[in-house]
Order: sequence, then C-alpha cells, then structure tokens
Amino acid sequence: MIAALAVKASELWGLVSGPGWTVLAVALVAVPSAGAVVWLVRAGDAGHRLDHDDSESTGVAQRDDDRHWHVGGLVYANRADPALPVHQRVGSRWTLNLGHPASWLTLAALLVVALLADQA
Repeated sequence: MIAALAVKASELWGLVSGPGWTVLAVALVAVPSAGAVVWLVRAGDAGHRLDHDDSESTGVAQRDDDRHWHVGGLVYANRADPALPVHQRVGSRWTLNLGHPASWLTLAALLVVALLADQA
C-alpha cells in the first residue's frame, strides 16, 4: 500500500512520468504483493501448512520444548534448530530463533539502519 501511494505521489509531484515508469511502478507493487500471496497460500496461517517433522528421531530438539522459550513464549533460542524464523507459541506471528547466528546479524543490520535513519 505504501509503495502504491509513493508511486502515485511521485507522478502527481512531477518527479517521474511516462509509460515506462508506469510499468515499473506496477511491477514494484505487484511483484512483492504476488510473492506475499504465494507465501501465504503455501505456508498457511502462521506457517501451519509447512511440513513439520515432529518425530523424536530427528536429533533436533522439539520447538515446543519449554527450555527454549523465554519471556512467556515470545522469545525462542535453540542452537540445535536450523530454522531462522519460527512460529511463536503465543499468537499467530513469527519470531527469530536467537540461537541461530544469522538472527543476530539480522538484528545488528536493523540496528545499523535505525541508527543511520536517526542521523539523517
């Protein structure tokens, strides 16, 4: 929605014009939207359609194990789990697996972006 408004505002303010820009603008809005629809259809509500191997023979600790959930089921940290995003125990959202090194890189990148945005 924000991308569509930015495209229309750019046209109204005279920053861009022409049929080539319109095609690019539609692609900028349509491609992420189509990707989101495909993900939602494949994953289902909060990832419930994704394949889950809940057998004990996997060698990976179960995600439902209380040892890996903190702050009332909102924070997940399990080094043995290879997944970066995991479904939260509380609600229907996703959270980062703080036991995965890439989650700390993601959080550091977000912090850098926030600090740079504050400087501007």
